[in-house]
Amino acid sequence: MSEITAKSKKELCNEYKISYRTLKIWTEKVKGLGQYIGGKYTPLQVRKIYEHVGAPE
Repeated sequence: MSEITAKSKKELCNEYKISYRTLKIWTEKVKGLGQYIGGKYTPLQVRKIYEHVGAPE
């Protein structure tokens, strides 16, 4: 996996080819994710999402 960068919800939805609603359900289950502030998840938050649901193809 290449370097993980900050990503918006829209970018994550596009990467996984899912709806915003599905992303919301997934991220609610990620422990210790923290808040979505400033329009992007931080690289650490993105890493936690990838670890929880797997990296997108």
